[in-house]
This record gives sequence, structure tokens and C-alpha cells, in this order.
Amino acid sequence: MDLFKKSKNYKGQDYNELKKQQLQRGVKFVDDEFPLESMGIYSVPVSEVELRRPADLVSVPCLLSPDSYSSLKKGFVNNFNVLLAFTSLKSCPRLWSKVFVDAENQKYDPNHPNEHPGIFRFRFWQEGSLFDVTIDDRLPCSGDKLLSVASSHASEFWPALLEKAYAK
Repeated sequence: MDLFKKSKNYKGQDYNELKKQQLQRGVKFVDDEFPLESMGIYSVPVSEVELRRPADLVSVPCLLSPDSYSSLKKGFVNNFNVLLAFTSLKSCPRLWSKVFVDAENQKYDPNHPNEHPGIFRFRFWQEGSLFDVTIDDRLPCSGDKLLSVASSHASEFWPALLEKAYAK
């Protein structure tokens, strides 16, 4: 029995249905279930935080850099345990695939990065249940600088997206 196969939709958000709707409408997903005020950003006044999508920050965003090595930089949360957990997760493909569900189908198209529907799904174990957490790709920024965990590769966004999903 694989415990990672049966999951619940966190906050009732069905990733597949929401993604299908966004693609049909031709608009990017906005997660009304996780507003900026809920993100716990305390190092910068909320009035100075802007939510920006990866394609607004770099010309060709990617989830995972093809370069096999990248390091992580801490964001607004000074929790090095998060950095260590994320680094460990990335180094273990079997666990990575359990948390970043269907990552291959969530990638940005390098030829058309602005056509991404702006929706991602992660899977977390919480209080004895497995949850699929759906988020949008709007990330907290101050100017052009991410306030969340970031990769040493400026175009790689999996750490920031994972942190946002975990915070939700």
C-alpha cells in the first residue's frame, strides 16, 4: 500500500479542475484562499510587498534548473531547517516526486513562459492525512527581489513555490 497515493484537496481546491478552468479561460490562476496577508511576511511592511509571477522577474523562468547543482538562499523566514529540508528533498528524487506531484506537467514552457496557467500543486503530510496543496505562482517581492527562499539560479523557482505551498 502506497500512503502517498490517496490524498485530500486542501481547502477543497481541486488542482486538475482549477488548471483546466484557467486554461479554458486563458487567464492565470489567482489563489483567493491564500492572500498576501496570510503569508506571514514580517520583515517588510505589507504595503511594500508586491506579488509577482516568475515570468515578470526573469525572461525564461523554470521550475528546476538543468544544472545539477544549485544552492538556496534564505528568504524572509530565518529558518535554516527549511533550507536544509528543501535541499534534502531536492537531492532525493523519490521523495521529490512525492511532494512535487507531477512536476513534469507543471513546468514552464521555455518558448512560451507567459502561457503558463500560474497554478502549482504540492503534496504534504499533515496530522495523519495527505493533502494536495494548490497555489498560484505569485511570489512576494520587494522590487525585483524575492522575499522567499530562492535558488542561486535566478531563473529557478521551485524553492519559492514550495515555501509558499508549505506556508499555506
